[in-house]
Amino acid sequence: MTWNPNISTERREAIGRAGRAVVRLAVDPEARESAHRQNVIVNDVRAFTDREAWDAVAALEDMVLSRGLVTAQQVEAEGRAAAVAVLMGEEVAR
Repeated sequence: MTWNPNISTERREAIGRAGRAVVRLAVDPEARESAHRQNVIVNDVRAFTDREAWDAVAALEDMVLSRGLVTAQQVEAEGRAAAVAVLMGEEVAR
């Protein structure tokens, strides 16, 4: 996805969090297809609202947590760090 100045800060944060979740879920063959579908929702800023994107992020993070790939504290800490980076105008690696 290319950077678009019309994407909200919240949407950029959602894209980053979804990207991290998808990377983690790539190790689970049973989760790949579902993770990809949720990630499409997050990344398609024209077809889906920010609310729908955040619902997809929640689903992705729940899949990560339910499979024991990370702890809730790790997800929250990474989310806070990414939010601060976005607010400071930095490009957050996905």
